[in-house]
Amino acid sequence: MTTSLGEPGQRPPWRALAATWIAAWVAAGIIGAAAAMAVIAFGLFNATASTPHYPLVGWAAHAAFISSVKARAGDQAPPSFTAPEVMAGFREYRADCEMCHGGPGVSRADFVKGMTPTPPFLLDSARRWT
Repeated sequence: MTTSLGEPGQRPPWRALAATWIAAWVAAGIIGAAAAMAVIAFGLFNATASTPHYPLVGWAAHAAFISSVKARAGDQAPPSFTAPEVMAGFREYRADCEMCHGGPGVSRADFVKGMTPTPPFLLDSARRWT
């Protein structure tokens, strides 16, 4: 006589099904990880700033940026800075950021017109970020 649990010494059918599903998910994860590594290793993802991202990739990148800032910014006001620190920050911005993001009275460099997405102007960032 058999029951819904199968023959004695045999795994119940639901356990076999669960094991099959787990094995399938593990295999899919391994295949997905291998595919992601191939995309990275062989340069299959176009990371240039001259080609638009696919909408899902653009959304994911922007969402990751926003979440990262929120996670690290905290709820406290930034510290006050001394005049030399402000000047050092200004020099750093002028050297490394101004060409893409512009500045007070300074437009972005011409090559920025070919970048996708276009780097945002940062002059109003204090109003957009709390």
